[in-house]
Amino acid sequence: MNIRVVSCLLVLAMAVFALVGCTEPQMSEEQELWAKEDLEFFRNEIEEVHPDPFYKLPEDDFHAQVEQLKTDLGSLTYDEFQIRLMQIIASMEDAHTNLHYSFEEDSRYPVQFRWFSDGLYVVAAARQYRGVLGGRVVSMNGLPVDEVMHRLDTVISRETEGWLKESVNPEIVSVPILRELEMSRMGL
Repeated sequence: MNIRVVSCLLVLAMAVFALVGCTEPQMSEEQELWAKEDLEFFRNEIEEVHPDPFYKLPEDDFHAQVEQLKTDLGSLTYDEFQIRLMQIIASMEDAHTNLHYSFEEDSRYPVQFRWFSDGLYVVAAARQYRGVLGGRVVSMNGLPVDEVMHRLDTVISRETEGWLKESVNPEIVSVPILRELEMSRMGL
């Protein structure tokens, strides 16, 4: 199967999911309270448990990001909150400190990817998308693979580019992450 067909099929699959998907409402007051508690727990644990939390990310930048997230809570969905928390953690550039968000199973695209020396390939797919198996991915929803990886780099805790490529699943198939990083169509 040629590269162009794989790219088109992935866009088609994502468009189908966009048509059946829906946008999550903002957090309830109770969820917002939980999020504030989670955020304070996170801040305290990073400072008290992590052996060197500000090795790459300056402490002032860390606190500014946490405070900004706290300020924004009233306008975020719970998915957006967790993705923003992932971004704070990823900005620390420490592969040993991470958050793997557990989205609902039906909020993932039914494909899996893997990096090989010559690019990103589809290595697993739901039965109805088996035609893309083995296909090399050159773009997702019109974005070149390099741009996709650049955006995913903001949510994946890593220290090297190799680790980023190795860790691309499950984030690359997560509807909420792709939506937040503006990589899915139709505001999914």
